[in-house]
This record gives sequence, C-alpha cells and structure tokens, in this order.
Amino acid sequence: MKILVVSYHNINDNRINKHLNTISRFTEHVHYVNISDSKRQNLTVRENCSVEQIPVNVTKKNPFGIIWAFLKVRRIIRKSNANIIHIHDPLLIVLLPYAKSRKMTTVYDKHESYELYGGLHGRISNYLENTYHKKIDGVVYVNSNQELYLNTFAYRKRLIPNFQVKAQFSSAVEKSSSPITLIYIGTLTESSRATLLMLDMIEAILSTRSGVNCVIGGPVNDSRIDERLEALSNKFETFSYLGYVPYNELIELTCKSDIGLYFQKDRPNNIGSSPNKIFEYLLSGLAVVSIGRFEHWDKIDSVAGRVFDFDPPLSDLVTFVQGLVDNPALLRKFKNGSKALGEQFTWESVEGRYRELYEELFDASSSTEK
Repeated sequence: MKILVVSYHNINDNRINKHLNTISRFTEHVHYVNISDSKRQNLTVRENCSVEQIPVNVTKKNPFGIIWAFLKVRRIIRKSNANIIHIHDPLLIVLLPYAKSRKMTTVYDKHESYELYGGLHGRISNYLENTYHKKIDGVVYVNSNQELYLNTFAYRKRLIPNFQVKAQFSSAVEKSSSPITLIYIGTLTESSRATLLMLDMIEAILSTRSGVNCVIGGPVNDSRIDERLEALSNKFETFSYLGYVPYNELIELTCKSDIGLYFQKDRPNNIGSSPNKIFEYLLSGLAVVSIGRFEHWDKIDSVAGRVFDFDPPLSDLVTFVQGLVDNPALLRKFKNGSKALGEQFTWESVEGRYRELYEELFDASSSTEK
C-alpha cells in the first residue's frame, strides 16, 4: 500500500505529523506534499516517508499563488503510483475528482466542524464538502459531534480524536519542586480564544500570590494582545512570553508545569471540539483550568481541575486558581486525576483506525475492480 498525503497546513502541524508517523509504520511508502506559506523547514520522518514542500505566498498583489501550488500538486498526482490520496484541508477537496480519475482511493481528514464556521473560510469549506462529497471515499474526523453531519454522506469513516502520543510525554522530565507554574502555549487570538480574559486572570494571580510563575507561548497577530504580553513581561519577573515554541520544547515545558490554561470563546465550532491542548495537559498530569464545552469536558471537571462555562466572571477564575495555589493537597488531587484521565485519551489507543480505514477502502476498491 502506497499513500500520498497532501496538506495546506504549517509543516509542524501536530495532527498531520502524528498521522505520518503512524501510517509510515505499516505502508510501503508515504509521500507527503505540504503546501505552506511558512518558510521551508526540516521535518523528521521515518525512512519510508518522503517530504516535498511547496511554498506559496498568497498576498493582495499575488492572490493566485495558491492556484499555482494546486496545479503543481495536480502534476504530482498524475505522476504518483499511490493507491490512496489522503488530504488534510477542505480547499484540497477540489483535487479529488482528478485523483479519482487516476484510480486513487480518496480520504479526507476533517480537522474542524467547518459547517459551523462563520466567514469566508467556513462558507468555502462547507461548499466544497457538500459539492464534492461523492468524490470522497473515506473520512477521518476528530469529534463525535461531526458524525451526524457526516451521516448525510455515504462515507466510510473513522473517529480519530486529537489525542496525544503517550510515549512522548512519558519520556519527558516531570516537575519535582516549586514554584507553581501556570502554562498556555497555543493560539493567541481573540477570535476563538478568550486570550485577554486569560491575561487578566494571570495578572491578578501574579499580583496576589508569590511563588507562582507563568509561561505563555504562541504567535500573535493582535496588537492588543501584543501590548498586554509586553506589559506583563515588564511588570512581573515571573511572567515569560516565549513566542513560537517548537513541539518538543512545548512537551518539556508542559511536563514541568502545574496548571494548564485553555480558554475557549463561545463559538459554534468550539462546542464539542477535540482540543490538542487538553490532552497534552492530561498526559502531563496538569491541573486543568479551562473555559468551554469541548468533548469530554464533563469527565475532566472536578476530577482534573475545573471547566467553566463560556464567559465566566473574572473573579470566579481568579478565586479558583488562588485556591489551587493556596491548597497544595487540592492541586495534587487534580494533578493525579489528570494523569489518570490521560491514560484513557492517548494517540496509541486510536491510531490503528487509520489502518482499519485504509484496509477497508483498499478491499472495497479491489472488489469493485473484480
């Protein structure tokens, strides 16, 4: 079995890299084509996985760069001898009719509930899913809320949540002493995350409790958030903003922390989502302080920390975190509960579903040809 994987994501996308490492263990060859506006970067993969990067610069002066990239992928499809093409972005669905004409079996990895998105991205993604769904042989999706929507299509499908690789976190060095550290490394935006509320809470905690550190990481494209991060860095020696953090460093920093923050905004696509961040915290044994209604939130609340409903008062957040700082026994209880839950949500427990889907599709394709 030979697989062609195509994505229009950052080369370091965590879900895609887990996918590549998983399928390269049981396939003859994997060819990964990455379209990205980020600079060329090295990606560590297994020997039977080749990587081809297509840099694209889409600007107001050059809005057609993506068309050039897609034409290049089309040529790659024409020359490929892969049995299966697996795409990781809804925009790439437009390539599937051509892939089908080349006798490829097609798989679409649905990272998000695009049907619930607003804006141009959501409308285009939803249109492509609905227009070309008959050209999709199989779907991988990330949370159970997507299943009802997918049932309207005749897909062979597998649920593969954004669980994390247990082995990566098990090998990291865990924290053994004070001070207590709060951490969030991820999306820093106001469109889907309550970032300013999180920073307000952090300021209140650092102002009222000694012996507490805070680590924040991730790229920023919002001047308000930039200003707040700079102000907090200047005000508190115990506050660190790290900018972009490579994934291996993210794992190490997370495992050395105590309290993991994850503040969602009330957006339709956030409800029932499968957030990487939460599963990183559980495998690291962190007490979780979160806002949202993501998948499995009810199992986490009061066992591994606290999951607040959307738009909680700042005072409630501050009071809860102060309680964790002031009560080591309570913090330890939540950290132990988090570690135990993490054992239930591992990538190792679901990664085999890729193979199941491919073999099911491969068998169906073989019987059709007969």
